[in-house]
Amino acid sequence: MNAAPLAMLLAAAPMVPAFEVMTADEQKLTLAQVKGRAWVFWYEGPDTAELNDGAKVELTALFASLPEDRRPRLVAVGDVSSYDFWPARGFAGRQLRTFERKYKHPIYGDWSGSLREGMGFRKNESNLLFVDAEGKVLFHATGKVTAAQLEQVKALVRGER
Repeated sequence: MNAAPLAMLLAAAPMVPAFEVMTADEQKLTLAQVKGRAWVFWYEGPDTAELNDGAKVELTALFASLPEDRRPRLVAVGDVSSYDFWPARGFAGRQLRTFERKYKHPIYGDWSGSLREGMGFRKNESNLLFVDAEGKVLFHATGKVTAAQLEQVKALVRGER
């Protein structure tokens, strides 16, 4: 687990690449739809979806405390690329819906793995990012989010830089 220093991260991968992900109910989400507003971005593999439940609860509470016009968008994506075939796709879709009910927001599936590859994420790891309105990654942590990392993200969510 590591949090890349901001200068290194911006030099290595300054912008989120174009992407398209889809919920189990075929609701699409693209980079164009989220640009223009800051967002908190979780990208997780099948075995890491619950690794950061504590951080998710804290961020959800923070989001709820902010006025709607100051609240970043929450984007959660699961790497389901290993399940993009019949009948496994149906099972993966049901799992995405289960997590949607648990976390109370849409969970998108990266059915092709192209978002994982485009971002350079390793398979089956938890990734937390804070992305500004233009699509620049201002924070990235991999693995279990530490208390210090969570505080960094919270400060970004509150608009403190």
